[in-house]
This record gives sequence, structure tokens and C-alpha cells, in this order.
Amino acid sequence: MLSSARLDRIASLAHSLRRWVQEDTLSDGDLILAWANLGALMEGALKLFLCVYLADYRADETTRETRAWHIKRQVLQDPDELMLDTILAYAEKAELLAPQQIALGRTVQARRNAIHAFRDRDLGSLTDLFAAIRDFRALLCSLNGRMEYPEPRYMPTERTHFG
Repeated sequence: MLSSARLDRIASLAHSLRRWVQEDTLSDGDLILAWANLGALMEGALKLFLCVYLADYRADETTRETRAWHIKRQVLQDPDELMLDTILAYAEKAELLAPQQIALGRTVQARRNAIHAFRDRDLGSLTDLFAAIRDFRALLCSLNGRMEYPEPRYMPTERTHFG
């Protein structure tokens, strides 16, 4: 599953975040795209985490209480098949994430869904976006701290300069 994952695109999307943080104001369209960018990163990070712990995920009976369990096919869906809403529901039920991390995920999900422009949705503000990006960084650090790496050279490094 990880071999087919487009982690290069996740990295590219992470790089694209700087586009949104360099501005003092954003149009509604740009704010929607920024939330979609952040939402894709959040979904990708959570899928990666579930893939790293795939055996645990597959053995977890909690999955049967969520939409991760495909009722019609009577089979557990792999993490790469899950939508963000399902991942968050499972993470909440299995207590994989702290309540504030679940809340962040729900906020990002709701605001990225404004991409479906026909219906009015709360976009939040640029300040809200910046706060969500900071909280997402904390979520990434939390997930990273729970993953094991075969050697230190494989551990991610962080660049904080957005210039």
C-alpha cells in the first residue's frame, strides 16, 4: 500500500502551504483552496499513520463500529480507501487522537468542503487558517513521535522557514 502511495504529492502539497501564509489577505477562492490544501495534507498524514500501523488497524475490532467496515462487502477497507470523515470517526472511536486533534480535523474537513461552492459554508478567516496550520504541525509532530523508523537517517527533518 505504501509503495503505491504518492508521498511525493504530499510533499508537494506541504510545500504549497507557503503560498497561503505569505499573504495578508486571501480571496474567498484562495481561502477555500488553502483549506483544501490543508485538508489533503491532514488526510494524507492520517492515512500514512494507519498504513504504518496496518496490522494493528486490521486487528482493531473498533473498525467494525465505523464506516471503515464496509457493511455490504463485509470487509475492512484499507486506509487508502478511506475518506477523511471515516478516518476521523475511527480515530475518535479508537481514541487514536486527542479530542482537540479530532476537532481540528472536523474544522479542516468542513472548511475544505467549501470547495463545493454551490452551498454557503463557513470559510473561517485567515487567522483561523494560520491557527489550523499551527495545530496541524502539532498533530504531525504527535503522529511522528508515535512512529518508529528503521534508522535515524529516515526520520523526517523540519524546515520552518517559509521564505
